[in-house]
Amino acid sequence: MAGTGLRGEERRTRQDRRGTERRTRQDRRGKERKTRQDVRTRDRLIEVAAERFADDGFKKVTVREICARARANVAAINYHFGGKDGLYRAVIQRAIHVMRETNDLSIEAGRGTPPEARLRAYIHVFLSRLSGRDRLSWIHKLMTREVAEPGDAMRVVMREVLEPRMHYLVGLASEVSGVEATDPRVLRAVLSIQGQIFVFARSLPPSAPAAWTRVMRDPGAVADHIAAFSLAALRGLSATPPSSDSGSPERRSGR
Repeated sequence: MAGTGLRGEERRTRQDRRGTERRTRQDRRGKERKTRQDVRTRDRLIEVAAERFADDGFKKVTVREICARARANVAAINYHFGGKDGLYRAVIQRAIHVMRETNDLSIEAGRGTPPEARLRAYIHVFLSRLSGRDRLSWIHKLMTREVAEPGDAMRVVMREVLEPRMHYLVGLASEVSGVEATDPRVLRAVLSIQGQIFVFARSLPPSAPAAWTRVMRDPGAVADHIAAFSLAALRGLSATPPSSDSGSPERRSGR
């Protein structure tokens, strides 16, 4: 009888252990499912907020509106980001990630080639990333707002995206032109190159003449034009008169 009791106890112990293991697996699957749902909700909030902040600005967009569009509970922004400010910082970080990726791809495309080929590769990749990418158009709009009303976010973008980009391009322009990288003419040339890319990346309004639309239809041809135009300017840069570029009132008035 004692042996039978022991075997019964062992069976109950095994059953209890299996039950505990089953509940543990169920709990783990439940937590994993909740984690996936949380990640999806967080991503939707960032995507919706990015579009809304870009369109109407931080102040005009409400937490309730973002949550409704993202199909999330009104408390979700506090839960995931600690509030509207935290959500905006997450949006800026996503923009920075995409812009840094664009920098890296544009630079990598010409690695190991002569400076002129590196500039062509940079322009082609950079323009292709900017044009025809409606889902990322919010970044340009958001950055335009940040430039108009600069704050902490713009300082981060300047440090992590724009300064590294300009450092690379200034060095490249100096190699092509033979002019020192510290010369103001080189920086102006680089800003001109970037300006061309941003202008051509924009869509023309429907009222624009058909001829304008035709010449901007092919991004590859546009990139070739920007590269040829810019390289010609850089090759002739050393022939232009240098300037101290003091920008002082006396210089502007001719005194």
